[in-house]
Amino acid sequence: MVKQLGIPTWFMTLSCADLRWPELFQIIAKSKGNNMTDEEVDALSYHERCSMLNLNPVIVAKHFQYRVETFFRDVLLTNANPVGKIVYYALRIEFQMRGSPHLHALIWTSDCPDLTNDTKDAYIDYIDQHVQAYLPDKETDPQLYDLVKTYQTHNHSKTCRKYKNVTCRFNFGQFFTDRTIVAEPLAEDMNEEIKSNILTRRKEILSKVKQKIDDVLNPSKPTYDPHATPTDILNDINITEQDYQWDIYHYLLTLTMNCTSKDQ
Repeated sequence: MVKQLGIPTWFMTLSCADLRWPELFQIIAKSKGNNMTDEEVDALSYHERCSMLNLNPVIVAKHFQYRVETFFRDVLLTNANPVGKIVYYALRIEFQMRGSPHLHALIWTSDCPDLTNDTKDAYIDYIDQHVQAYLPDKETDPQLYDLVKTYQTHNHSKTCRKYKNVTCRFNFGQFFTDRTIVAEPLAEDMNEEIKSNILTRRKEILSKVKQKIDDVLNPSKPTYDPHATPTDILNDINITEQDYQWDIYHYLLTLTMNCTSKDQ
């Protein structure tokens, strides 16, 4: 596919939130000859929901497939082009240890600029046009706000600290930026001492930012502030926006280099 179509525009993962799909429990109940009201679904305990799902794996898998097909047909492949004009996509469905399916997708679009030195700004604008990470306005669109808050916001749980992790193993809260960053390699002939200074500086500044993010996003801490803005966070630790952007750029560059090294 890559040889014929080129590098895909998007890599997407869809998880099965089956515990939160009221209609799925109504479908399972109906398959047994019972009708379940919305109120009865709401009254189901966590263990009752798990039991119904575990005892009906075929219905769960088929319903997930139905929702995926509906999402592609009625959202992604419409003329609204929410992720760009799709020309091809490839899907793979896998099952987690607890049994629920999730999907990985490669998506190719025809309107995404190729990434070159001359088109980098256009490429970033394209990404930012289609992918955003913020909570919708609660007053103007409360339904969308609730959906994003419920399904697209990370909540710390015991799985965050598996494998003896003290902090969240998914690294939430994440570093923030108001624009997509395309990391580029440092000059090959750069002085090693300068490189070392860049990495040391990055580590010091981003450690402060990360600690502040954890402080304001952790409800169990007295410094918890869910309304803190990126500007508030940087001002509180006396770091300028310019310094932060410079260091987050090199942080992403380090991640890119590490991934490449592991792949090789």
